Amino acid sequence: MKQKIYSILAITTFAFIIVGVLFWSSLKKEQKIEFLTERNIINLKKIDAIELKDNFSQMRFYNDELFFVSYEDGNQGKLYKFDSKTKNINLFKDFNQYNKQGEKNIIGEYYIKNENDSLKYFYKNNGNNSFRSIYNDQLLYEKEFKIMIQRVFYHDDENSIVTTWNPSFEPEYYRYNIKKQEFSRIKFDYNLIKNIKFQGVALDGIFSSNNNQIFLTSYAQNLVFLFDKQFNYTGHFTLNYKNPTFNILHTKEKGVPVIDPNNRLPNISVDVDDQYYYVLTNEKGDREGPGTYFVDRYNLIDKKYDQSIKIEVKDNDLAPKEIRINNNKLYILTKKNMTVYEKDRF
Repeated sequence: MKQKIYSILAITTFAFIIVGVLFWSSLKKEQKIEFLTERNIINLKKIDAIELKDNFSQMRFYNDELFFVSYEDGNQGKLYKFDSKTKNINLFKDFNQYNKQGEKNIIGEYYIKNENDSLKYFYKNNGNNSFRSIYNDQLLYEKEFKIMIQRVFYHDDENSIVTTWNPSFEPEYYRYNIKKQEFSRIKFDYNLIKNIKFQGVALDGIFSSNNNQIFLTSYAQNLVFLFDKQFNYTGHFTLNYKNPTFNILHTKEKGVPVIDPNNRLPNISVDVDDQYYYVLTNEKGDREGPGTYFVDRYNLIDKKYDQSIKIEVKDNDLAPKEIRINNNKLYILTKKNMTVYEKDRF
């Protein structure tokens, strides 16, 4: 079964990577995501706007320090850190020293922890479906995932949740001990998603967590799945918009499944604290470009929409792509800058 999943997913993942290029370059039909109530818009005080020399991604806080990676040529395989005094983002660790000859090192999800007053790093290499653990400038271990995965959430440097889909496009969720390479299926309520087409791909999404729960939010649908810290599925809540249609097409020559470039992907980035869930979205369902963006907030007590901030974007390079909440501040990252807002009213 595992080998079958791996083979099928290797083919379909390759197809979706190819179609990713089509997705970004294709013109979409003009339409808006149907929000189910009127948004409660508030204004936040802007306290900083930091110009960036490079295009960064994977914005993460660890002990109030802000880290990034980059997918740009020459910057791949490196961890960057924000200097709050100089307002610069500088190279912090270069993990390419552990590469095999000719290996492409693209840092995906990563995890940092303090162990005996030294930092331990753990990250997925998107270039070859492997992962590495590094401590005291030494490679502790490097292993390949036994199955092709979509997303991984690191609870610690061994235990994780991984997501994948089977040949019928049905999503699957696993507890995965990375060091031992042992995994077990997580029980899930499939009745919840029975009316969604191509579920496994449509429900590909973003992991986040607070002190109590782990959240998985679909990019393309209005669903947020909940897991406890033992990786048990515990329920869901819905975001405050009507689900757009999600389609998969097939190439004419070989019938290979590809993502429809007209799909709407409302959820761009998310973050969570112990009271609220925050979702960055574009009213047209686009992931980048000029338009109207919102950061919508949901109350975690009743799982209901609460309020929003509104961001008007005219320059493609200033479209928000990631958000983070830390120390009562909201951080919004674009290709060219990072804006910081005071969050006391949000």
